[in-house]
Amino acid sequence: MKRSAKRLLVRACNPLDFAARVINGKKELPPLHLRWDVGPLRTFETAGAEFRVYLKLYANLKPESRVLDIGCGCGQMALQLGDHLDERGSYVGCDINREAIGWCTRAITRKDGRFLFYHMDVRNGIYNPDGAELGTAFEFPTSWGQFDIVLLKSVFTHMLKPEMENYLSQLRNLLGKGGK
Repeated sequence: MKRSAKRLLVRACNPLDFAARVINGKKELPPLHLRWDVGPLRTFETAGAEFRVYLKLYANLKPESRVLDIGCGCGQMALQLGDHLDERGSYVGCDINREAIGWCTRAITRKDGRFLFYHMDVRNGIYNPDGAELGTAFEFPTSWGQFDIVLLKSVFTHMLKPEMENYLSQLRNLLGKGGK
């Protein structure tokens, strides 16, 4: 089945998914069609929880950490960090999927101003085919500040080497002293 046909089928299942999320007390999760873009549906929550542990073990995630999540998708990690970060902590998520960023802003930022989301209008054949910028030329805004942790979860698998090199060359400017 072609990817576009699968997308239509998944979107058609959104009302059923919403009902299931309400019944199961999971109303805060993104709609089915946005979770579907992240990976296997059955592992959406567990994969996020697993990466939260990795951030604690390998990146020294603390309640006051400032986290930048490049390629945040529909907020999988933001949902995991909501009860971990305290009033000193913050989270910035950015992604090329405008619809996912819109959902995150409406569902997460409106409830918790420590969580901000930005659309990166970078061209990608699947997620943003009409993007205004090339990945090789995109510059992360310095206005976002510096971070204790920069996470790129399943981002480079969707990029070509020159795009990855551009992103990596900017990480030093995004990380604060001692950042990981």
